[in-house]
Amino acid sequence: MSGVLRGEKGLRALADAAMKASTADETEVFLTARTNALTRYANAYIHQNVVSTEAGVRVRAVKGKRVALISTDRLDREGVEKAARDASELAALVPENPRFAGLVEPKPILSAPSAYDERTAEATPLDRAKAVKRICDPARAKKLTAAGFVQTTAGEIAIANSKGVWAYSPRTSADMELVAIGDDGSAYADRASGDFASLDVAAAADEAIAKAVAAQHPRDLEPATYEV
Repeated sequence: MSGVLRGEKGLRALADAAMKASTADETEVFLTARTNALTRYANAYIHQNVVSTEAGVRVRAVKGKRVALISTDRLDREGVEKAARDASELAALVPENPRFAGLVEPKPILSAPSAYDERTAEATPLDRAKAVKRICDPARAKKLTAAGFVQTTAGEIAIANSKGVWAYSPRTSADMELVAIGDDGSAYADRASGDFASLDVAAAADEAIAKAVAAQHPRDLEPATYEV
């Protein structure tokens, strides 16, 4: 799996560390991580490549009918262990919830098609630049300019609890937006897909460019009844 993700083993190790650090009767750990890579362009030229990462941890600790939740963005061993200890301490202080029925028991998980595509996770700035070129070249040919972005995302989620629940799912996505701009009007198009190779950049570009061309040189119409 792509080095962009921590992978199932990495998140499982963090979940186990959190549950081991907990002193609660029951513990639940929810982990998320995501990397966004974005190429932004304006005036038909790329002006920014940026990569951002996000992480989240939620630890729910249960002591009897007392339930507490702590969240953090520290997706490392020290961070998840501290969250588990803090949640355990807080669970001893909060009021009881008489309706709390306990954490979920392990159950079979239905199989589903993978939402992860390795090529999308590994997409480079050059890959996204080629997509931008497919937008900007035909826009210039029609004496238009273009602005927008092309983005690829790789993420993963995992959940574990002290009753034996474990589930992990990685996913990827690709999306784009563009505005084709002329002197007298502009047009918008966007696309999204689970994998970069299936992102139909050409169709979006052709759609926006055709609409923008049609918006040029508007003329006045006399008041009348028109079919629309």
